[in-house]
Amino acid sequence: MVRINRKKCRHCNRLFIPDARNAKRQKYCSKPACRKASKANSQRRWLQKSENQDYFCGPNQVKRVQNWRKANPGYWRRKVQKRQNALQDPLIVKVSKIKTNKDHSTPCALQDLLIT
Repeated sequence: MVRINRKKCRHCNRLFIPDARNAKRQKYCSKPACRKASKANSQRRWLQKSENQDYFCGPNQVKRVQNWRKANPGYWRRKVQKRQNALQDPLIVKVSKIKTNKDHSTPCALQDLLIT
């Protein structure tokens, strides 16, 4: 079994144990601030490549987005959800016959405890 050594996070500089499946490539710990820094760093590196400089620019990209918006109208608007009643079975009330103690001469067990 391979032992995974702890690494120092590039953002917070604390030691962490990387995920076993990604131990060789993981440079940041799993804290939310460090994950955000990792994402920002990878996006920065991607945008620095020459082939990605104008990836989101140009008339082709504008036309692509316009076509997508026509095909998906109202995608970014919040959908109004109709309020529906919860699915419930009707409550069936069963009338139970309560047995009453008609013999009042015998005291109740709780009353016996109170007397003592």
